[in-house]
Amino acid sequence: MRSSIFSGSVEELDVNYSADKFQSQRNKDVQYINLNKITLLTYIKDEIRRVLEECICGNKAMDEHSLVELLLISRFLGSAKLLAEPSLVQGLSKKEQLDIKLRCFTYRLLCYDLLNESGHFSNRYKEKILTVYSNEVERLVTFIQEADFNSYLLPDDLQRFIFRIGATKDGANIHVDDVINHLSSLFFKTMKRERKNPDVNVADKQDVKELKSRLVRFFHLQRFAVIDSIKLWSGLPLMDKFNIALPRLAASIIIGMIPVFFTDEINQWAYAEMQLFDAADWRSGLPKLLAPFLLLAFCWFYLNVEVRNILGYLDYKKATMLFVSGLFYSSVCSLFMHWLFTATFHLDPQNHFQPLFHLWGRPIFLALYFIQVSVSFFFGLVLQTIWEEKPISHPL
Repeated sequence: MRSSIFSGSVEELDVNYSADKFQSQRNKDVQYINLNKITLLTYIKDEIRRVLEECICGNKAMDEHSLVELLLISRFLGSAKLLAEPSLVQGLSKKEQLDIKLRCFTYRLLCYDLLNESGHFSNRYKEKILTVYSNEVERLVTFIQEADFNSYLLPDDLQRFIFRIGATKDGANIHVDDVINHLSSLFFKTMKRERKNPDVNVADKQDVKELKSRLVRFFHLQRFAVIDSIKLWSGLPLMDKFNIALPRLAASIIIGMIPVFFTDEINQWAYAEMQLFDAADWRSGLPKLLAPFLLLAFCWFYLNVEVRNILGYLDYKKATMLFVSGLFYSSVCSLFMHWLFTATFHLDPQNHFQPLFHLWGRPIFLALYFIQVSVSFFFGLVLQTIWEEKPISHPL
């Protein structure tokens, strides 16, 4: 399929391609945008959203008219980003600028995806669509890298759109992460599939890997999205895979272990005060028995507060993922240190702790070990808060 109104050039499909012969048209776009700002914003929010919803949800036939309409919309959205330029359009807040650009990127990328999936174009023209598709994804990643999404809330119209096209099942909690995840997932799947087509040249595999790496470093990890980062694991550089393991969290917990294992105050307090296995004294020992649970509860609460301070809303899944990761690091490291130090150097013949089992010939005192795990985790988060301004999942 090729309409006579299109010459089929990459520059025509992609106004942001910066070809000289399209610069004059760009200048005309700026003049028109300044004169019709409100009308254009309404058109993007309502009309373009409606057209894409109908196409994606299957309520509109993908005939020649629809394909030409999508081509024109994608061309328009390339210039519509100028609506968010403060040097050209006055009176917009930072959030309004982000809203406009995010709408334009979202709708334009979905136009390219629909055009590519239509199956009505020759391989030669399809290759051009994939080229501009890749260019736009790279611009999106650059936009994400440069923008500040801290405390950013997605506009209502974009939330409804993302839910209606089936990008997420939770209609009550839709955020910018859902938008970026959906767009990037469509693109990476398309590139993987089209790479198997010998008649179509697509973006270089290394370029796609670089886009994944930038998404992980500059978006997902800075927003505590560990699970989303893991989904992009394949092909990531070794350093990015290392950062997904949350090395800042692991390092803070290891540092927090130092006063626990090397000064012995925690162990002596436990030996002298905690009567965990004395049934006759369990009531008096109950508050101290709850100490490790209270410390772990505080750690989970603190991580929720940190996530909320960065994202601008509560996200229990992300905070719980951080908590589980921290508990894992604290448990593994404390077990090693318990086995190496506590079982050898800090045994009191009069202690109240009975070994649960032996590991490689050394006793493991479960009650004391649990205290060491919770205190190490707690000290690690305290040190992270005092000494480090970056989020705990921020890449190195």
